[in-house]
Formats: sequence, structure tokens, C-alpha cells
Amino acid sequence: MKRRIFIELLIYLGLPLLSWNLLRGHMSDYGLILVGLVPGLLYTIATVVLKKEWSVSGVFFLVVIVLNLLVDLASSNANQALWNPVWLSCTVLTFYMLTMLLKRPLGMFFFIDYAHGMGVPRERARMLYRHPRNIHHFYKFTVLLMLHEIASIAIRSVLLNRYGVNGYNQIQVSTSVVNYVFTGFTIIYVIYIQQHIDRTVLPSQPAPIGE
Repeated sequence: MKRRIFIELLIYLGLPLLSWNLLRGHMSDYGLILVGLVPGLLYTIATVVLKKEWSVSGVFFLVVIVLNLLVDLASSNANQALWNPVWLSCTVLTFYMLTMLLKRPLGMFFFIDYAHGMGVPRERARMLYRHPRNIHHFYKFTVLLMLHEIASIAIRSVLLNRYGVNGYNQIQVSTSVVNYVFTGFTIIYVIYIQQHIDRTVLPSQPAPIGE
């Protein structure tokens, strides 16, 4: 866990800040912002490929990062590129709301992926989490994910309005802090769900032959 946190800090925060502060003046601000996105994109692709399985959460985050890169490539300047994550977060926020309106909260699918990683068959996890006694947990979990996007939008918007492109360092550090704070909240809520999920709604699994 500690090793993963260190690697993600290096890729999503350390390398973009390093390239920005060392190469600014030698490259355009816009080019440096694009360079800063590349490590995160490659890391996400590598993570999905190494797992050798396409999950909802893996594909979702990969799509978000690729969209961010594509939108940045279509931007005309650094200021616009720094505002792009705000509009992308608004899109993600809308998508979260849509999944809730369709009674398929995205947080449930993230949790199914998590349970599968812990050895629970996907179909069994899906039956458990979609049950009327349990699905309310995942509406709340999706709301937590939405609050993360809202906090990111607010922090980035305030810093961009105050500092503009010169606030790149503050934006990167502040948004990383927000991400890790909400990661902490997510871990706490995952533990809460594990303790309060009603597993009696599932049929008992048959005992292995020979027992």
C-alpha cells in the first residue's frame, strides 16, 4: 500500500511538478502541461494491462485520463488546458448523477471490482450489492465520489481565477491533497460498507463435494 502511494505520488504529482519547474522557459507552458499528463496515462494503461482483465473502474479511469489528454491536445493555450479538468469533472459529475437516476450507481460497480479483487465472484457480488437491502450503501458511495469532483472543481477554479497559469504548482499540490483526503474517506466508507452489508440476502453456497 505504501509503495503504491509513493509510486502514484511520483507519477501524478512529482514528475509533472519536476518537468514544470525544470523545463519552464525551455518549453511552452502548454507543452509542459501535456508532458505532465503522459506519466499518469502510461501508468493507468500499464495497470489495466497488467491486471489482464478489463474492469469497470479500470476502464472508467482510463477513459477519463484519455479524454483529458485529447481535450488538452485540442486546446489552444496553457490556461485553457488547466481549465479542462474542471469541465471534465463537471462531465464526470453529471455521469455519476445519471447512473443514480438509472438506479445503477457507479459506486456499486467500483465495489464489485473491489470485491472481485478480493476473490468474490462478480455475479455473486452483483447479486449482493444490487439487493434492495444493500443498494442504498452504493448511492451514498456514489455521492461521496460526487463530492470529490465538486471539491476538485472548487479548488481548481479558485486557484486558476487567483493565479492563472502561474499557479500550476499550487493547483497540482492542492488537487493531490484533495485526492488523498477523499481516498481516505473512501477507505473509511468501504470498511463501513463491509461491516454493514446484509449478506443474508444471498443463497448459501453449496459445500464442496466430499465434505
